Amino acid sequence: MIAIGFIIAGWLIVIQLRDRRARQVLPPAAPFDVLNYSPSKFIEIEGSRIHYIQEGQGPDLLLVHGIGASIVSWATNFAELKKNFRVTALDLPGFGRSDKRLDVKYDLDDQTRRLAAFIVELGLHSPFIVAHSMGAAIAGMMAKKNPRMAKKIIFLAPALNRWLVAIHPSLFAWFIHSTKKFIVTRSLVRWIYTKRVAYRLPPNTEALIDGYFQPYEKSPELVEIFWRHSHLLRDRRLPNGLKNFETPSLVLLGDHDRVMPNRYLKKFLQMNPQIEFLIVPNCGHQIMEEDPRFFLETVQRFFV
Repeated sequence: MIAIGFIIAGWLIVIQLRDRRARQVLPPAAPFDVLNYSPSKFIEIEGSRIHYIQEGQGPDLLLVHGIGASIVSWATNFAELKKNFRVTALDLPGFGRSDKRLDVKYDLDDQTRRLAAFIVELGLHSPFIVAHSMGAAIAGMMAKKNPRMAKKIIFLAPALNRWLVAIHPSLFAWFIHSTKKFIVTRSLVRWIYTKRVAYRLPPNTEALIDGYFQPYEKSPELVEIFWRHSHLLRDRRLPNGLKNFETPSLVLLGDHDRVMPNRYLKKFLQMNPQIEFLIVPNCGHQIMEEDPRFFLETVQRFFV
């Protein structure tokens, strides 16, 4: 176990050195404020403060981010979306600016229940939902339990197969707990985003990385909460528990998605032939950031 710890530490140092060299030759990021583009609001759900933003007029549209992320996921598209919808984007409990409590559970049922309570408390009557990655598992299970909770859903690179997380999270829980104050650096976030998550790097890549990293810099406990959500992704009901899905839905998957390869979606789609499925060319896991024009056009077409 100690040897594994030294290997991981050495790997992090190499990543940091590479990132420093890369940033010396990259042009500066285009001006882009991903953290203050809309007034923050908070609502209390089950004793925890949930952070969200809400702007625009029209039908309700709810944006649900994935594991380790925040409302920053929607920064590229929020201004355009609010022209046609009343857009609500939340930081899921434990992420972004929402409370990061270590004394509560973050299982699939827990996060599904909190998302449903959030929708009810805000008076979002059967909203359209765009849910990304792990957020798709949460929104999907919520809609499966109560199809009236959502009018239509767009699943972006949905994490709907428990075998995505091959190693049981408890095996490294000790390491995460003991290193959470320093394991996540900006260099690590940048490496994950540029080498694993995104395929076509957007012009505002560096600003997005800053936005994704900031919550970890301010709240080291977020690392442990992130790791706990690995259990959510390994829920035994994924994908079998979503068979005969009633809510009209569309699945979008990048053809170069290294996080959610196509093979992990086959079973979900086979069980639900009524669901529309599109492969997005030249995109990885962050379709809404890598091809914002296609994303916005698809949202408009499918929801309106």
